[in-house]
Amino acid sequence: MHKQFAVIIPIIFIIIVSGCAVQDQSLHTEEYETYRDELSESDTIEECKENSEKLARLGCYRSCTNVVPLGPPFCVQSGLFYSDEFSYCLSHLAIKEQDINICKDKELAEEACNIEVEIYDELMEQAEKDPSSNICHLRTDQKYGRINCSSMVLDECLMSFILLEFEQKGSLSKELEGTCFEMEFDMKRDECFHLMAMINKNESYCDDITIDSRSGTSRDRELCYSLFAFKNQDKELCNKMISYKDDCINALERFGSEGKEACIEGNDQSNYFLDTWFDRCQKNLAIFQRDESQCAEMNKFAKRECELMNS
Repeated sequence: MHKQFAVIIPIIFIIIVSGCAVQDQSLHTEEYETYRDELSESDTIEECKENSEKLARLGCYRSCTNVVPLGPPFCVQSGLFYSDEFSYCLSHLAIKEQDINICKDKELAEEACNIEVEIYDELMEQAEKDPSSNICHLRTDQKYGRINCSSMVLDECLMSFILLEFEQKGSLSKELEGTCFEMEFDMKRDECFHLMAMINKNESYCDDITIDSRSGTSRDRELCYSLFAFKNQDKELCNKMISYKDDCINALERFGSEGKEACIEGNDQSNYFLDTWFDRCQKNLAIFQRDESQCAEMNKFAKRECELMNS
């Protein structure tokens, strides 16, 4: 069976404990994990709606991850949004049905965004009546709807569908090749090209990541190139960069001469790729050494890139 990778749905708005009394953070974390399992097992649209609402009504949960090797976990109170959870559920349902069109239903996405606003209003009203309740005051303009909300729902669903298909089959069907171009939200489209590059082990997908018209470069595109520069030990890919060119070349040289010593905390010499924050250096070294065994102890974000590039 092909190795399974964690499906990561980014939480767009995090935290915010403004006038918020959270009495039992661990309770929300446990509930979150239980409800999230139920969410991925939903068999119908209605079950997706029901299970997404249970999660959204938690208001917030405590999320922890390691940001430096062997360091204490970094924890935040993360806001929960109906539309994010619904999108996650839709992608799993689409995979079960083998129907990617579920991730293209604009009416469903718009309905999810409207429900999100209703839940937010109710949570705010409840918190105002009972300040001691376990509800975070989400400091956003959520009451008026998140900008690009419906596009985000569908784009996230498509992204998750791509990753789930790869988990199950170890490859992608040809009909998914143009999926990134269908995404409406620029940021998600760029994330999709980055993901496609890793899945297909093909840096040409990086070329489709949006360039900033003012600077003539793109941080996301350069970081995409860096993965292949390390994997293929190819300085020519570093030379395609502008902002991170020197750091990329220096990291390649130090990975070759120093190995793990290059990733000792405080030894990065201001090199972006050697920074140990969120296991960045460890991930890049594991890709350079083509050693998947190093991925296991990384935080979930670095781990996904590490495993995909070494699969």
